[in-house]
Amino acid sequence: MRKLVASIVLVAFCSCSKHHSEVGQYVYVNCFHTIHIDRECASQLSENPKTKEERMANMHGITFVDTCNLTITNGTWSYKFCPKCVDDDAYELLLRISEQNQQIAPVEIDWQD
Repeated sequence: MRKLVASIVLVAFCSCSKHHSEVGQYVYVNCFHTIHIDRECASQLSENPKTKEERMANMHGITFVDTCNLTITNGTWSYKFCPKCVDDDAYELLLRISEQNQQIAPVEIDWQD
């Protein structure tokens, strides 16, 4: 009986847990200025590239962007976001990171005494 109850609780817990997107130290930007949090997703433009732009983009690769350098300019992003790998949770986290980055102002040191 205990095993049955434990199994039911375990199944209920696993089915109710929400998948959280993980944002690492880097995000990946493709040549279309789209942010991906999954490196593999960033390297795949489409399954069957048909347009000239997609074929050209395959030759360019991706850019690594440190999340410490993410900022929003005048309330807008200079990037688009991948609908496959950037979900609501990841977007909110990237938004918070960019807001914190803007609050941290570079400190200028005057070396002359």
